[in-house]
Amino acid sequence: MRRNVINPRLLRVARAGLAPGRDRAGWRRGQSAVELALATPLLLLVLIAACDYGAILFDQIELTNAARAGAEYGATSAIYAGNLSGISAIATNSLTGVPGATVTAVNLCCPAGSTAGCVQPATSCPSGQLYVLVNTRATVTPLLAFPGLGLPSSINLSASSQMPVP
Repeated sequence: MRRNVINPRLLRVARAGLAPGRDRAGWRRGQSAVELALATPLLLLVLIAACDYGAILFDQIELTNAARAGAEYGATSAIYAGNLSGISAIATNSLTGVPGATVTAVNLCCPAGSTAGCVQPATSCPSGQLYVLVNTRATVTPLLAFPGLGLPSSINLSASSQMPVP
């Protein structure tokens, strides 16, 4: 006569309320897969948003550098300061990574020792300091543009640089 011997493993599984052939480790593995499936889209969204923010920041830095390059060129002498198309060309050539950017360059005549009360445009400045002002502007379209969620469909970027002419 054969005795019914209960397998200790099956007894432990039965007491835990699990189906035969499945232990707690199997349930944990499935739970991890579900958590990963739920978290992956959110992590990808955060990654894309970080890359998009970096690209917009890069465009802002490009605009600032271009404005500075144009102002430095115009500030080298009064002859260069009068060449507004040359100043704009220098700044435009510096804008390699920003499509659709615009550049404007003007000369300012400011009272001596102050940048307030400037007169523009100025071709000469006998009673004050001559300045070169370069403005750059661009409109950037982000990858994540959801106007309904408060994210803009386009972002206006601008930069300016003003330097005195010796």
